[in-house]
Amino acid sequence: MSAEDGQDGGDRTRHQLTLEGVLKWTMEQGGQADPEAPQGPMDPKRREFLEHVLDDIASGASDAATSVKALVEIVSHPGSEEPTLCSALESLSDWMEDLDLAADLHKVGGFIPVVRLTADARPEVVWRACELLGTAVQNNPECQDLAHQCGVLDAVEPLLAADRTDKVRTKALRVVSCLARGHEPLLAAVMASRPLLAAVVACLGSGNDRLVAKASFFLRSLATTGKHVIDVLSKAGLVDSVCGALARTEDNSVWEQCLGLCGALLSASPKVATSIRETPLRSLISGRLGKLRDLCQEDREAREDETAAGRLLLQALDG
Repeated sequence: MSAEDGQDGGDRTRHQLTLEGVLKWTMEQGGQADPEAPQGPMDPKRREFLEHVLDDIASGASDAATSVKALVEIVSHPGSEEPTLCSALESLSDWMEDLDLAADLHKVGGFIPVVRLTADARPEVVWRACELLGTAVQNNPECQDLAHQCGVLDAVEPLLAADRTDKVRTKALRVVSCLARGHEPLLAAVMASRPLLAAVVACLGSGNDRLVAKASFFLRSLATTGKHVIDVLSKAGLVDSVCGALARTEDNSVWEQCLGLCGALLSASPKVATSIRETPLRSLISGRLGKLRDLCQEDREAREDETAAGRLLLQALDG
């Protein structure tokens, strides 16, 4: 990925290049993917049959092979109606929990259609496609290799933009996190992409607590990888974004993850530590600790980790 990704060609070109990459890689591996999606409306009898298969899947009456092939057919066909398509994506995600089935997804022609659906105009379809991709690649080196070869990072990067729904951004972030986890080339690709890192930092300003917490957790893991990444994140406004996120919410998960992120930054970069001391972070933490002290004993005990992290950060900021 390059800094010019969003300038020359736009999202549509990036998705097309990604799909061409999927096809090329799959054919080289002897896969059965077809670059052309089925055209025209789905045959009514075929649609009825596939809907019966969906019912069998829901009731547990369908075996893995039959289920996955039928589900791939549904997600591959542009004539699939949104409710049926969403149901098929959810069912495929469940099957992808099986690492063997996830590794075989491209062999039955399922990987290309799912990546294609990340460019769909319907948010409900897009986030489910992202959910499926994240499930397929997590802790699965073979699927991560496939995703790396075909440029899935480029496909999901536009989905982190502020004009997307919070659900789409959250699921796209999950794809990025699952791709980079335990896969050095993909982690390196993430760290080398300033636009992608800036998009993740921008998630902190979404106002959606779930998205903010997940973005903070991912950024915290990146902050431990090296000074270069921290410098890029700082230039993307990370410190101010963290303070803004904490000022907007009382959510426990957001505070826990943001405090952990700030601790990682303070430990890793003296330059960033100086910039953090110039922000309202200290007063925000002091105010938060005061509120935690006012809780009943049971609730205070449940927040002991957050309290300890806040106190340590205050000591570091005063150091």
